[in-house]
Amino acid sequence: RLFELGFADGRTRDTWRRLRFVIDQAREWGEATDGTLRQYLQWVARQSAEGARVAEAVLPESDDDAVRIMTIHAAKGLEFPIAVVSGMTTAPRAAFSPAQVAFPPVAADGSGGGVGYKFGKHVTTQAFEDYVPIDEQMAYDERVRLLYVACTRAKDHLVLSLHRKARSGDPRPSARTNAELLVAGTGAERLDQLPDAVAADSQAPPAPTPAPPEAPTPYDEWRAELDAALASGSRPTTVAATALTSEGEPDVARDEPEAVEPPEPAEAGLHKRPRDLDL
Repeated sequence: RLFELGFADGRTRDTWRRLRFVIDQAREWGEATDGTLRQYLQWVARQSAEGARVAEAVLPESDDDAVRIMTIHAAKGLEFPIAVVSGMTTAPRAAFSPAQVAFPPVAADGSGGGVGYKFGKHVTTQAFEDYVPIDEQMAYDERVRLLYVACTRAKDHLVLSLHRKARSGDPRPSARTNAELLVAGTGAERLDQLPDAVAADSQAPPAPTPAPPEAPTPYDEWRAELDAALASGSRPTTVAATALTSEGEPDVARDEPEAVEPPEPAEAGLHKRPRDLDL
């Protein structure tokens, strides 16, 4: 009944998705705790009072003809006929913190490890300085991987913007925008060979003039068509073989009844006289 009530809202699929999410959460909670309904409602009340939030996975609706907006992580494993990758011109922002701590991994030769830190501009350990280039390279590789995932979600058409500003010098890989990363990985000479996008025609053809509504059928004509349809519908679909004769009776030979002659006029009145009966 709750799924049927979802039609009363303008966003029916969102309502269904939330209902499925609540059902899945209740099932998981019941399997984990084997609690009662009262305990489950108390748990829900505590979650609501604490403002807890759960990362809800958006299930794909293959029959929903709509534009879907999602992050790159949410789009993993999905494909679409047309994919638009946005945010290509946004430069990454370096997270600045007055205190930074790094835990360099131990190398194969046994070097590294330990803890590296940096406080302000004047206190920095050598381990932290050695680990910064490695961390930047790993962040750069992660950005390239995510960019590859985003661009391979398209089946037929990929739409993206490669607009970028001309810089005096070559920026560091960690400071490049996604458009610059894509151009550097693809090659500017190959991008120049691609045809330009066709601009949309601003002069759209005039809309066709709608046909005038047809006048309703006159009542007499409509009544005649209705009577004809009712008569045709009331006609029996099967007919017995005996009903095919002119009188509707079987056409068989019958014995003619014996003719009874009427009484003579002189004897006609005798039948009305009293008679003596033998007792």
